[in-house]
Amino acid sequence: MKVVILLCVLIGTVCCKSVKEKEKNRPPRVSYRGHKLLSVKAQTPLEVEFLRELQNDPDLELDFWKQPMRGDVHIHVEPKHEKKCMETLERAGLKYSVLQEDIQRGIDTEWQSISRHAGSRDHTQTYLDLNGIDDFLSTLEAEVPQRLERFNLGRTTTEGRQIWAVKVSTDLNGSGKKAVWIECGTHAREFITISTCLETANNLARLYGGSGVVAQKATAMLDLYDYYIVPVHNPDGYDYAYWVSRLWRKNRRQNNGICLGVDLNRNWNANFGGSGSSGQSCSDTYRGNSALSEPETAALNAAIQTTNNVAFISIHSYSQYILLPWGYQSSKPSDYNTLLRIARSAEAELESYYNTAYLVGTPPDILYVASGGAYDHMKLNNGIKYSFTYELRPGSGSSWGFELPENQIAPTIEETFASLWKFAEEIYADDNATGRK
Repeated sequence: MKVVILLCVLIGTVCCKSVKEKEKNRPPRVSYRGHKLLSVKAQTPLEVEFLRELQNDPDLELDFWKQPMRGDVHIHVEPKHEKKCMETLERAGLKYSVLQEDIQRGIDTEWQSISRHAGSRDHTQTYLDLNGIDDFLSTLEAEVPQRLERFNLGRTTTEGRQIWAVKVSTDLNGSGKKAVWIECGTHAREFITISTCLETANNLARLYGGSGVVAQKATAMLDLYDYYIVPVHNPDGYDYAYWVSRLWRKNRRQNNGICLGVDLNRNWNANFGGSGSSGQSCSDTYRGNSALSEPETAALNAAIQTTNNVAFISIHSYSQYILLPWGYQSSKPSDYNTLLRIARSAEAELESYYNTAYLVGTPPDILYVASGGAYDHMKLNNGIKYSFTYELRPGSGSSWGFELPENQIAPTIEETFASLWKFAEEIYADDNATGRK
Protein backbone atom coordinates (compact mmCIF):
# COMPACT_ATOMS: atom_id res chain seq x y z
CA MET A 1 0.00 0.00 0.00
CA LYS A 2 2.94 2.37 0.66
CA VAL A 3 3.97 1.97 -3.00
CA VAL A 4 0.53 3.23 -4.01
CA ILE A 5 0.99 6.29 -1.78
CA LEU A 6 4.39 7.05 -3.34
CA LEU A 7 3.01 6.75 -6.87
CA CYS A 8 0.12 9.06 -5.97
CA VAL A 9 2.54 11.63 -4.57
CA LEU A 10 4.62 11.51 -7.75
CA ILE A 11 1.71 11.88 -10.17
CA GLY A 12 -0.60 13.96 -7.98
CA THR A 13 1.18 17.32 -7.85
CA VAL A 14 -0.77 18.82 -10.76
CA CYS A 15 -4.01 17.35 -9.42
CA CYS A 16 -3.39 18.91 -6.00
CA LYS A 17 -2.92 22.31 -7.60
CA SER A 18 -6.17 21.97 -9.55
CA VAL A 19 -8.04 20.92 -6.40
CA LYS A 20 -6.72 23.94 -4.50
CA GLU A 21 -7.81 26.19 -7.35
CA LYS A 22 -11.31 24.69 -7.27
CA GLU A 23 -11.51 25.15 -3.49
CA LYS A 24 -10.46 28.80 -3.82
CA ASN A 25 -13.13 29.42 -6.42
CA ARG A 26 -16.05 27.57 -4.89
CA PRO A 27 -19.47 28.94 -5.87
CA PRO A 28 -21.61 30.59 -3.15
CA ARG A 29 -23.71 28.40 -0.90
CA VAL A 30 -26.96 27.09 -2.31
CA SER A 31 -29.94 28.27 -0.28
CA TYR A 32 -32.82 25.92 0.50
CA ARG A 33 -34.92 28.72 2.01
CA GLY A 34 -38.60 27.86 1.69
CA HIS A 35 -37.93 24.31 0.47
CA LYS A 36 -40.21 21.78 2.16
CA LEU A 37 -39.76 18.16 3.18
CA LEU A 38 -42.97 16.16 2.74
CA SER A 39 -43.80 12.74 4.10
CA VAL A 40 -46.14 10.91 1.71
CA LYS A 41 -47.92 7.74 2.75
CA ALA A 42 -47.90 5.10 0.00
CA GLN A 43 -50.08 2.11 0.89
CA THR A 44 -50.57 0.17 -2.34
CA PRO A 45 -48.34 -0.96 -5.24
CA LEU A 46 -50.21 1.46 -7.50
CA GLU A 47 -49.42 4.37 -5.18
CA VAL A 48 -45.74 3.36 -5.08
CA GLU A 49 -45.66 3.19 -8.88
CA PHE A 50 -47.32 6.59 -9.09
CA LEU A 51 -44.58 8.09 -6.91
CA ARG A 52 -41.92 6.47 -9.07
CA GLU A 53 -43.42 8.17 -12.11
CA LEU A 54 -43.52 11.43 -10.18
CA GLN A 55 -39.87 10.99 -9.30
CA ASN A 56 -38.97 10.90 -12.99
CA ASP A 57 -41.04 13.96 -13.89
CA PRO A 58 -38.45 16.55 -15.04
CA ASP A 59 -40.93 19.40 -14.62
CA LEU A 60 -41.25 18.86 -10.85
CA GLU A 61 -37.54 18.28 -10.08
CA LEU A 62 -38.39 16.36 -6.91
CA ASP A 63 -35.64 15.10 -4.62
CA PHE A 64 -36.67 11.84 -2.93
CA TRP A 65 -34.84 11.51 0.39
CA LYS A 66 -36.61 8.20 0.91
CA GLN A 67 -37.29 6.38 -2.32
CA PRO A 68 -40.82 5.27 -3.40
CA MET A 69 -41.88 2.30 -1.28
CA ARG A 70 -44.81 1.15 0.83
CA GLY A 71 -44.87 3.35 3.88
CA ASP A 72 -43.45 6.82 4.41
CA VAL A 73 -41.76 8.42 1.40
CA HIS A 74 -39.84 11.64 2.04
CA ILE A 75 -39.80 14.21 -0.76
CA HIS A 76 -37.89 17.49 -0.89
CA VAL A 77 -39.91 20.05 -2.85
CA GLU A 78 -38.69 23.40 -4.17
CA PRO A 79 -40.96 26.45 -3.61
CA LYS A 80 -41.55 26.90 -7.33
CA HIS A 81 -43.00 23.38 -7.58
CA GLU A 82 -44.76 23.22 -4.20
CA LYS A 83 -48.27 24.08 -5.38
CA LYS A 84 -48.22 21.72 -8.37
CA CYS A 85 -46.68 18.88 -6.34
CA MET A 86 -49.26 19.10 -3.58
CA GLU A 87 -52.13 19.34 -6.06
CA THR A 88 -50.79 16.27 -7.88
CA LEU A 89 -50.60 14.29 -4.64
CA GLU A 90 -54.10 15.34 -3.64
CA ARG A 91 -55.59 14.39 -7.02
CA ALA A 92 -54.00 10.96 -6.65
CA GLY A 93 -55.57 10.59 -3.20
CA LEU A 94 -52.18 10.38 -1.47
CA LYS A 95 -51.99 11.62 2.10
CA TYR A 96 -49.01 13.76 3.04
CA SER A 97 -47.68 15.85 5.91
CA VAL A 98 -44.98 18.50 6.11
CA LEU A 99 -41.92 17.32 8.04
CA GLN A 100 -39.89 20.49 7.47
CA GLU A 101 -41.48 23.80 6.56
CA ASP A 102 -38.10 25.26 5.67
CA ILE A 103 -35.20 22.89 5.04
CA GLN A 104 -32.72 25.76 5.26
CA ARG A 105 -33.47 26.16 8.96
CA GLY A 106 -32.08 22.70 9.68
CA ILE A 107 -29.05 23.39 7.50
CA ASP A 108 -28.46 26.69 9.32
CA THR A 109 -28.64 24.93 12.69
CA GLU A 110 -26.16 22.31 11.52
CA TRP A 111 -23.77 24.96 10.18
CA GLN A 112 -23.95 26.91 13.45
CA SER A 113 -22.86 23.73 15.22
CA ILE A 114 -20.01 23.21 12.76
CA SER A 115 -18.93 26.85 13.24
CA ARG A 116 -18.93 26.46 17.03
CA HIS A 117 -16.51 23.57 16.64
CA ALA A 118 -14.28 25.36 14.10
CA GLY A 119 -10.76 24.01 14.35
CA SER A 120 -11.90 20.92 16.25
CA ARG A 121 -10.95 17.50 15.00
CA ASP A 122 -13.54 15.75 17.17
CA HIS A 123 -15.65 13.85 14.65
CA THR A 124 -17.91 12.58 17.45
CA GLN A 125 -19.17 16.13 18.13
CA THR A 126 -19.27 17.75 14.70
CA TYR A 127 -18.90 17.02 10.98
CA LEU A 128 -15.37 17.59 9.65
CA ASP A 129 -14.50 18.92 6.22
CA LEU A 130 -11.99 17.10 3.99
CA ASN A 131 -9.04 18.98 5.49
CA GLY A 132 -10.18 18.07 8.99
CA ILE A 133 -10.58 14.44 7.99
CA ASP A 134 -7.13 14.44 6.41
CA ASP A 135 -5.60 15.94 9.56
CA PHE A 136 -7.37 13.41 11.76
CA LEU A 137 -6.21 10.42 9.73
CA SER A 138 -2.65 11.73 9.45
CA THR A 139 -2.50 12.22 13.21
CA LEU A 140 -3.95 8.77 13.84
CA GLU A 141 -1.36 7.17 11.56
CA ALA A 142 1.46 9.08 13.28
CA GLU A 143 0.30 8.16 16.78
CA VAL A 144 -0.49 4.48 16.18
CA PRO A 145 1.85 3.54 13.30
CA GLN A 146 2.12 -0.07 14.48
CA ARG A 147 -1.57 -0.71 13.84
CA LEU A 148 -2.80 1.77 11.21
CA GLU A 149 -1.54 2.89 7.85
CA ARG A 150 -3.19 5.24 5.42
CA PHE A 151 -3.15 4.51 1.69
CA ASN A 152 -4.67 5.81 -1.49
CA LEU A 153 -6.99 3.62 -3.56
CA GLY A 154 -4.82 4.36 -6.58
CA ARG A 155 -6.93 6.67 -8.72
CA THR A 156 -7.87 10.31 -8.49
CA THR A 157 -11.42 11.58 -8.82
CA THR A 158 -12.70 13.65 -11.73
CA GLU A 159 -11.75 16.78 -9.76
CA GLY A 160 -8.27 15.43 -8.98
CA ARG A 161 -8.72 14.34 -5.37
CA GLN A 162 -7.25 11.23 -3.84
CA ILE A 163 -9.50 8.60 -2.26
CA TRP A 164 -7.96 7.70 1.07
CA ALA A 165 -8.41 4.50 3.03
CA VAL A 166 -6.83 3.02 6.14
CA LYS A 167 -5.71 -0.48 6.98
CA VAL A 168 -5.94 -1.44 10.65
CA SER A 169 -4.22 -4.66 11.72
CA THR A 170 -2.30 -6.27 14.55
CA ASP A 171 0.49 -6.77 12.00
CA LEU A 172 0.61 -4.33 9.10
CA ASN A 173 3.34 -6.38 7.41
CA GLY A 174 1.06 -9.40 7.13
CA SER A 175 -1.17 -10.83 9.80
CA GLY A 176 -2.48 -13.63 7.60
CA LYS A 177 -6.02 -12.69 8.58
CA LYS A 178 -8.95 -12.18 6.24
CA ALA A 179 -10.13 -8.67 5.47
CA VAL A 180 -13.29 -6.76 6.33
CA TRP A 181 -13.91 -3.72 4.13
CA ILE A 182 -16.09 -0.85 5.38
CA GLU A 183 -17.11 1.93 3.00
CA CYS A 184 -18.64 5.27 4.01
CA GLY A 185 -19.36 8.61 2.38
CA THR A 186 -20.54 7.26 -0.98
CA HIS A 187 -23.52 9.61 -1.02
CA ALA A 188 -22.21 13.08 -0.33
CA ARG A 189 -25.01 14.34 1.92
CA GLU A 190 -24.84 11.40 4.35
CA PHE A 191 -22.42 13.09 6.76
CA ILE A 192 -23.03 10.76 9.72
CA THR A 193 -21.59 7.81 7.79
CA ILE A 194 -18.18 9.49 7.57
CA SER A 195 -18.08 10.18 11.32
CA THR A 196 -18.93 6.51 11.88
CA CYS A 197 -16.07 5.25 9.70
CA LEU A 198 -13.59 7.65 11.33
CA GLU A 199 -14.48 6.47 14.83
CA THR A 200 -14.38 2.82 13.78
CA ALA A 201 -10.79 3.30 12.59
CA ASN A 202 -9.98 5.28 15.75
CA ASN A 203 -11.38 2.63 18.10
CA LEU A 204 -9.64 -0.25 16.37
CA ALA A 205 -6.24 1.48 16.21
CA ARG A 206 -6.13 3.26 19.56
CA LEU A 207 -8.09 0.97 21.87
CA TYR A 208 -6.69 -2.42 20.87
CA GLY A 209 -5.47 -4.23 23.98
CA GLY A 210 -7.02 -1.66 26.33
CA SER A 211 -9.62 -1.94 29.04
CA GLY A 212 -13.28 -1.06 28.95
CA VAL A 213 -16.19 -2.33 26.87
CA VAL A 214 -15.33 -0.53 23.63
CA ALA A 215 -11.65 -1.53 23.89
CA GLN A 216 -12.61 -5.17 24.46
CA LYS A 217 -14.76 -5.10 21.33
CA ALA A 218 -12.00 -3.42 19.31
CA THR A 219 -9.51 -6.02 20.50
CA ALA A 220 -11.81 -8.89 19.61
CA MET A 221 -12.42 -7.45 16.13
CA LEU A 222 -8.72 -7.01 15.31
CA ASP A 223 -7.84 -10.42 16.73
CA LEU A 224 -10.20 -11.90 14.13
CA TYR A 225 -9.69 -9.75 11.04
CA ASP A 226 -7.79 -6.96 9.32
CA TYR A 227 -9.95 -3.92 8.60
CA TYR A 228 -9.84 -1.74 5.50
CA ILE A 229 -11.89 1.42 5.97
CA VAL A 230 -12.79 4.02 3.34
CA PRO A 231 -14.17 7.03 5.26
CA VAL A 232 -14.97 9.24 2.24
CA HIS A 233 -15.55 7.21 -0.91
CA ASN A 234 -16.87 10.29 -2.73
CA PRO A 235 -14.57 13.20 -1.76
CA ASP A 236 -15.62 15.50 -4.63
CA GLY A 237 -19.29 15.16 -3.76
CA TYR A 238 -18.65 15.52 -0.03
CA ASP A 239 -16.63 18.70 -0.45
CA TYR A 240 -19.43 20.16 -2.59
CA ALA A 241 -22.13 19.11 -0.11
CA TYR A 242 -20.15 20.45 2.85
CA TRP A 243 -19.32 23.87 1.44
CA VAL A 244 -21.83 24.58 -1.34
CA SER A 245 -24.97 22.46 -1.67
CA ARG A 246 -25.80 20.53 1.52
CA LEU A 247 -28.16 18.08 -0.19
CA TRP A 248 -25.85 17.01 -3.02
CA ARG A 249 -25.77 13.21 -3.41
CA LYS A 250 -23.70 12.16 -6.44
CA ASN A 251 -20.08 12.56 -7.46
CA ARG A 252 -19.11 15.55 -9.62
CA ARG A 253 -18.77 13.93 -13.04
CA GLN A 254 -19.28 16.32 -15.95
CA ASN A 255 -22.03 14.64 -17.95
CA ASN A 256 -23.70 16.61 -20.70
CA GLY A 257 -22.91 20.16 -19.74
CA ILE A 258 -26.28 20.53 -18.00
CA CYS A 259 -26.40 18.14 -15.05
CA LEU A 260 -23.43 16.87 -13.07
CA GLY A 261 -22.80 13.70 -11.17
CA VAL A 262 -23.24 9.94 -11.08
CA ASP A 263 -24.85 8.02 -8.21
CA LEU A 264 -21.96 5.78 -7.20
CA ASN A 265 -24.30 3.30 -5.56
CA ARG A 266 -25.98 2.66 -8.90
CA ASN A 267 -22.69 2.35 -10.81
CA TRP A 268 -21.65 -1.14 -9.70
CA ASN A 269 -21.93 -4.25 -11.84
CA ALA A 270 -25.00 -5.77 -10.22
CA ASN A 271 -27.74 -5.77 -12.85
CA PHE A 272 -26.38 -2.40 -13.96
CA GLY A 273 -29.07 -0.28 -15.61
CA GLY A 274 -31.94 -2.15 -13.98
CA SER A 275 -34.78 -1.00 -11.74
CA GLY A 276 -34.08 1.62 -9.12
CA SER A 277 -31.56 3.48 -11.24
CA SER A 278 -31.98 6.18 -13.85
CA GLY A 279 -30.53 6.81 -17.28
CA GLN A 280 -31.25 10.54 -16.98
CA SER A 281 -28.13 12.49 -16.02
CA CYS A 282 -30.17 15.03 -14.02
CA SER A 283 -31.60 12.31 -11.77
CA ASP A 284 -30.14 11.75 -8.29
CA THR A 285 -30.01 8.02 -9.12
CA TYR A 286 -28.23 8.49 -12.47
CA ARG A 287 -26.17 5.33 -12.94
CA GLY A 288 -23.54 6.60 -15.39
CA ASN A 289 -22.64 5.34 -18.84
CA SER A 290 -21.49 1.87 -17.80
CA ALA A 291 -20.75 -0.23 -14.74
CA LEU A 292 -17.63 0.95 -12.88
CA SER A 293 -17.35 3.96 -15.18
CA GLU A 294 -16.48 6.21 -12.24
CA PRO A 295 -12.99 6.52 -10.76
CA GLU A 296 -14.41 6.05 -7.26
CA THR A 297 -16.10 2.70 -7.94
CA ALA A 298 -13.30 1.43 -10.19
CA ALA A 299 -10.65 2.29 -7.59
CA LEU A 300 -12.48 0.61 -4.71
CA ASN A 301 -13.19 -2.47 -6.79
CA ALA A 302 -9.53 -2.80 -7.81
CA ALA A 303 -8.30 -2.36 -4.23
CA ILE A 304 -10.71 -4.97 -2.87
CA GLN A 305 -9.47 -7.48 -5.41
CA THR A 306 -5.98 -7.32 -3.86
CA THR A 307 -7.03 -8.60 -0.42
CA ASN A 308 -8.35 -11.88 0.98
CA ASN A 309 -11.85 -10.79 1.92
CA VAL A 310 -14.45 -12.18 4.27
CA ALA A 311 -16.91 -9.27 4.51
CA PHE A 312 -17.94 -6.00 2.89
CA ILE A 313 -20.06 -3.44 4.73
CA SER A 314 -21.44 -0.33 3.07
CA ILE A 315 -22.65 2.39 5.45
CA HIS A 316 -25.33 4.85 4.35
CA SER A 317 -28.06 6.97 5.94
CA TYR A 318 -30.89 7.27 6.70
CA SER A 319 -33.93 5.21 7.92
CA GLN A 320 -32.41 2.60 10.28
CA TYR A 321 -32.08 -0.53 8.19
CA ILE A 322 -29.60 -3.36 7.86
CA LEU A 323 -29.95 -4.59 4.29
CA LEU A 324 -29.07 -7.99 2.84
CA PRO A 325 -28.53 -9.15 -0.74
CA TRP A 326 -30.05 -9.03 -3.16
CA GLY A 327 -31.00 -5.42 -3.74
CA TYR A 328 -31.48 -5.76 -7.48
CA GLN A 329 -34.03 -8.60 -7.52
CA SER A 330 -36.68 -10.14 -5.30
CA SER A 331 -35.16 -13.63 -5.28
CA LYS A 332 -32.66 -14.30 -2.50
CA PRO A 333 -29.19 -15.84 -2.42
CA SER A 334 -28.89 -19.46 -1.30
CA ASP A 335 -27.25 -18.40 1.98
CA TYR A 336 -29.92 -15.82 2.77
CA ASN A 337 -31.04 -17.47 6.03
CA THR A 338 -27.47 -17.42 7.33
CA LEU A 339 -27.03 -13.77 6.40
CA LEU A 340 -30.37 -12.92 7.99
CA ARG A 341 -29.43 -14.64 11.25
CA ILE A 342 -26.11 -12.80 11.42
CA ALA A 343 -27.68 -9.43 10.60
CA ARG A 344 -30.42 -9.89 13.20
CA SER A 345 -27.79 -10.65 15.81
CA ALA A 346 -25.92 -7.46 14.90
CA GLU A 347 -29.16 -5.49 15.02
CA ALA A 348 -30.00 -6.82 18.47
CA GLU A 349 -26.60 -5.69 19.73
CA LEU A 350 -27.12 -2.24 18.21
CA GLU A 351 -30.62 -1.90 19.66
CA SER A 352 -29.43 -2.87 23.15
CA TYR A 353 -27.62 0.46 23.54
CA TYR A 354 -30.28 3.14 23.01
CA ASN A 355 -33.32 1.12 21.92
CA THR A 356 -32.69 2.25 18.35
CA ALA A 357 -34.62 -0.32 16.33
CA TYR A 358 -33.41 -1.23 12.84
CA LEU A 359 -35.39 -3.20 10.28
CA VAL A 360 -33.49 -6.14 8.74
CA GLY A 361 -34.15 -7.60 5.30
CA THR A 362 -33.58 -7.22 1.56
CA PRO A 363 -34.37 -3.94 -0.21
CA PRO A 364 -37.15 -5.49 -2.34
CA ASP A 365 -38.81 -6.87 0.80
CA ILE A 366 -38.71 -3.74 2.94
CA LEU A 367 -37.88 -0.90 0.53
CA TYR A 368 -37.63 -1.15 -3.25
CA VAL A 369 -35.53 -2.80 -5.96
CA ALA A 370 -32.22 -0.98 -6.45
CA SER A 371 -29.79 -2.11 -9.14
CA GLY A 372 -26.10 -1.34 -9.34
CA GLY A 373 -25.43 -1.39 -5.58
CA ALA A 374 -22.02 -1.93 -4.01
CA TYR A 375 -22.80 -4.83 -1.68
CA ASP A 376 -24.58 -6.81 -4.41
CA HIS A 377 -21.55 -6.31 -6.65
CA MET A 378 -19.15 -7.49 -3.95
CA LYS A 379 -21.07 -10.70 -3.41
CA LEU A 380 -21.76 -11.35 -7.10
CA ASN A 381 -18.41 -10.46 -8.62
CA ASN A 382 -15.81 -10.50 -5.85
CA GLY A 383 -17.08 -13.57 -4.01
CA ILE A 384 -17.57 -11.81 -0.66
CA LYS A 385 -20.16 -13.97 1.05
CA TYR A 386 -20.91 -11.64 3.96
CA SER A 387 -22.04 -8.39 2.31
CA PHE A 388 -24.35 -5.95 4.08
CA THR A 389 -25.52 -2.34 3.98
CA TYR A 390 -26.46 -0.06 6.87
CA GLU A 391 -28.88 2.86 6.72
CA LEU A 392 -28.07 4.76 9.91
CA ARG A 393 -30.10 7.19 12.02
CA PRO A 394 -32.51 8.90 11.93
CA GLY A 395 -35.56 6.66 11.58
CA SER A 396 -38.17 7.16 8.91
CA GLY A 397 -40.49 8.96 11.35
CA SER A 398 -37.95 11.70 12.09
CA SER A 399 -38.01 15.13 10.48
CA TRP A 400 -34.20 15.50 10.56
CA GLY A 401 -33.45 13.61 7.39
CA PHE A 402 -29.80 14.01 6.40
CA GLU A 403 -29.26 16.85 8.90
CA LEU A 404 -28.67 14.58 11.90
CA PRO A 405 -28.03 16.88 14.91
CA GLU A 406 -24.67 16.95 16.67
CA ASN A 407 -26.07 15.33 19.82
CA GLN A 408 -26.96 12.27 17.74
CA ILE A 409 -23.46 11.70 16.34
CA ALA A 410 -21.85 9.99 19.35
CA PRO A 411 -24.71 7.59 20.16
CA THR A 412 -25.04 6.63 16.49
CA ILE A 413 -21.32 5.85 16.36
CA GLU A 414 -21.41 3.93 19.64
CA GLU A 415 -24.27 1.62 18.74
CA THR A 416 -23.00 1.06 15.20
CA PHE A 417 -19.52 0.10 16.40
CA ALA A 418 -21.03 -2.40 18.81
CA SER A 419 -23.00 -3.98 15.96
CA LEU A 420 -19.84 -4.15 13.81
CA TRP A 421 -18.23 -6.12 16.62
CA LYS A 422 -21.18 -8.51 16.65
CA PHE A 423 -20.95 -8.84 12.87
CA ALA A 424 -17.30 -9.84 13.23
CA GLU A 425 -18.05 -12.42 15.93
CA GLU A 426 -20.95 -13.98 14.05
CA ILE A 427 -19.20 -13.98 10.67
CA TYR A 428 -16.09 -15.60 12.15
CA ALA A 429 -18.13 -18.33 13.83
CA ASP A 430 -20.10 -19.10 10.67
CA ASP A 431 -17.12 -18.88 8.33
CA ASN A 432 -15.11 -21.33 10.40
CA ALA A 433 -18.02 -23.63 11.17
CA THR A 434 -18.61 -24.14 7.45
CA GLY A 435 -14.94 -24.75 6.77
CA ARG A 436 -14.11 -21.68 4.66
CA LYS A 437 -10.47 -21.06 5.55
